[in-house]
Amino acid sequence: MTFAEPLLVRRRGLPWNWNALRTDSVDARFLAAAIRHYVGHPEHRAAIGSQAEYRRLIAALAAV
Repeated sequence: MTFAEPLLVRRRGLPWNWNALRTDSVDARFLAAAIRHYVGHPEHRAAIGSQAEYRRLIAALAAV
């Protein structure tokens, strides 16, 4: 997955490619559903990465 503004991305660990995020360890259906959710609900994007947002996202995706 490439991203538009690499300077806004926090990196941890060894880089695979400086212009791409690794997604091979993520369930593709979950990733697609999360992206679709945040496209439709941009107000939740600022909280991405927090435990509270993760719990809210899981609950929102389970309700769909």
